Amino acid sequence: MKLTIKDDCLFLVTREDGDPPAVTLAVPDGIKKLCHHCFLQLRELTVLLIPPSVEEIEPVLAPVLPMLQQVLFQWDGDKGTRTIGMQAFHHAPILSRVILPDTMRKIGAGAFQDSPAITELRLPDGPCVIANNAFQGCYLQELTIPPAFFSIAFINDLKRIDRLVLADDHPRFTAIGDVLYSKDLSRLHALPHKGGRVDLPAQLRKIPETLLDTLVERGTWTPPDSAVYRLKDGMLFNIRNMRLQAIMSVTPNKPLIVPDSTLAIEAGARSHVREALTISLPLTLEPPTQYFFRIGDTMALRLPETTVYWPFKTGGPLSVSESIVTMFRLGRETKRREAERMFRHELRLSQQFAMAVPLAVRFRSEEFIRFTAHFATLMISQIGDSHDAKWLKAFLPFGMTAENAVTLCDIITELGDPALIAIVQDYRGTHFPFRSGEMRL
Repeated sequence: MKLTIKDDCLFLVTREDGDPPAVTLAVPDGIKKLCHHCFLQLRELTVLLIPPSVEEIEPVLAPVLPMLQQVLFQWDGDKGTRTIGMQAFHHAPILSRVILPDTMRKIGAGAFQDSPAITELRLPDGPCVIANNAFQGCYLQELTIPPAFFSIAFINDLKRIDRLVLADDHPRFTAIGDVLYSKDLSRLHALPHKGGRVDLPAQLRKIPETLLDTLVERGTWTPPDSAVYRLKDGMLFNIRNMRLQAIMSVTPNKPLIVPDSTLAIEAGARSHVREALTISLPLTLEPPTQYFFRIGDTMALRLPETTVYWPFKTGGPLSVSESIVTMFRLGRETKRREAERMFRHELRLSQQFAMAVPLAVRFRSEEFIRFTAHFATLMISQIGDSHDAKWLKAFLPFGMTAENAVTLCDIITELGDPALIAIVQDYRGTHFPFRSGEMRL
């Protein structure tokens, strides 16, 4: 092999005639850096030995290393490699063994990406920062967390760990199976994507939102004496603030009933459930974000005397969030008939915004006046774009202001659509309620 070295950097390695088909490369001592693309022409590399003199490995040593099996670092006290750049060893499909030195301080994003065969990984016993996806998708047979190592978020991107080893006197973490907690078990820190059911400890106080999907995927159990988390009817609750954290499972063809005591729902609580649901919600709830719902859902709002149902859709001109807030407002003001009428308009006209105007006019609050002014602008635009008589019929009796009514009539006249003009003529003389009085066409 021919090694091109410039300024203590390994710049390029090329094969020569007579080299064996499988290559073990021991980088010469004295080299301080492995340069970008230095193994570009060495696709046959199988074992890489890196001496203590190498301080830095630049990003992307080669676009692909199809035969690489082992990367072994050597170190001597404080002398050894400190940095591995982004995607340095990416696309090494049969790489199975990585031995990192205690001198390592930073491993960049995707450093061992697309190297799913890694089963043996030796972590440095030192303050090394490892990017979350540095070992994404790896299936480790065993992983030992050294006492001085703290950057454990990368575990969340591992596929599986057969055995997680942690000293009983570790200063920062406690392991239960393949799940890593804080020393006092109050916080969940890391767990791989695959594995058995996760039995949460009673002392647990905090679950990061980023780990909820993994808990759902793996299955979760909460102890009866847990002070914070409670699993009930397939839903995980934080019973301290009465928030629905995650939907763990659903029963086919049955409504998802959120309990009356629930005060809020996390935006990502529904992230893994793709099928449409009928979701029954209490009035005590803070109106959930629209991202909680899926197209095809039916929201069942439990009012004091009845339940009203609303088919959830997206893509309508009116803000879905505003519609949800409006429904909860109606329910809390015990406006049962107004709420039912609101839902009927949605069903009949198949648009979320066609039901808001008469309610806004009736309440005459500043909030609803702003809401309906927004509605008027959108409705006029809809009529002008679609030439659809049903939108004109829905809007015309409820124009909010004289200005809006005149604008609408001007648009209809400019369109010259005989059907729309006939509807306007039929409504001549109709009163248009607005804030300061009435207007007659």
